[in-house]
Amino acid sequence: MLKILKRNKLLIILITLTIIFFILGIFFNSIIDNDIKKNISLNIKDIFLNLKNSSNNWHNFFTCLFTNVIFITLIWFLGISIFGGFISLCLYLYKVFICGFEVVSLLVNFKLNRIIQVFFYILPNIVNLFIYFIVCFFSISYSLILFKYIFFKEDINIRFIMKKYFKILILSFIFIFLNSIIDVFIISRVLLLFF
Repeated sequence: MLKILKRNKLLIILITLTIIFFILGIFFNSIIDNDIKKNISLNIKDIFLNLKNSSNNWHNFFTCLFTNVIFITLIWFLGISIFGGFISLCLYLYKVFICGFEVVSLLVNFKLNRIIQVFFYILPNIVNLFIYFIVCFFSISYSLILFKYIFFKEDINIRFIMKKYFKILILSFIFIFLNSIIDVFIISRVLLLFF
């Protein structure tokens, strides 16, 4: 594992940025206005009320799946352009920041006595972040390869690399599909046991 990290500077940079933006999301809760915190608390309570009252799991599943597939496809397509890797990085880091903010907001509202519920609620988001991380990593990598191919005329088998890049997209769709099933049909049931 350490050999992989030593050889791949992009991986180290992406992991470091992920940690930094997650921590920034956590600390963001401490600098926002109290009125905004109250609105966030009301929104969190509404989410769990909707979870209790929701009877249309298939609608929730397709909404969850659709938004994740759109996000992954956007990151993937940005990797096909030379400078799109930077934009996909910004989109990914935005999601990381939001996840950090969401974790601390849930903990502030439910306190430590409901840490298990917070864990179950945030678990599918963490899995999504991992999938986004993989797609973003390959998106940036592919952008850099294209940059070298176009501007430095490096001898690169673009067709072979594109096939690998396309496999990443298909695998990410499969994992997002499975995670959406777990999120909507299993995690929501587990959360209802606690609330």
